[in-house]
Amino acid sequence: QTEVQQHQLTPTEQRDCDLIGQLIHSYFQIVRKNILDTVPKAIMNFLVNYVKDNLQSELVSKLYKSEECDELLKESEHVAQRRREAAEMLKLPAFGIAIVKFRRLRRTNNDDDVKIRK
Repeated sequence: QTEVQQHQLTPTEQRDCDLIGQLIHSYFQIVRKNILDTVPKAIMNFLVNYVKDNLQSELVSKLYKSEECDELLKESEHVAQRRREAAEMLKLPAFGIAIVKFRRLRRTNNDDDVKIRK
């Protein structure tokens, strides 16, 4: 047997070894927690912020380089139909007012005809 194997730890040495083991374990838990906290922050810093800062300019440059620009800006048939329907709805009040004015005018003219005939 070697000299190290023969040496028995005193209770104080055993307590110190246990304490050092606990401190090392606690230290690694703290390091683990810090890494777990830092990784999302690093991802946010390097990936998300980069995308946020460069996405709009990249999309605009792709859009203007694209030959499909007219196709992308074309109004969909559904939207065009809704726009036509809305335009027709806007004409209805004016049409109704014109009918009311016409009927008033006719009524006034009919009243004048009745007065003239009497």
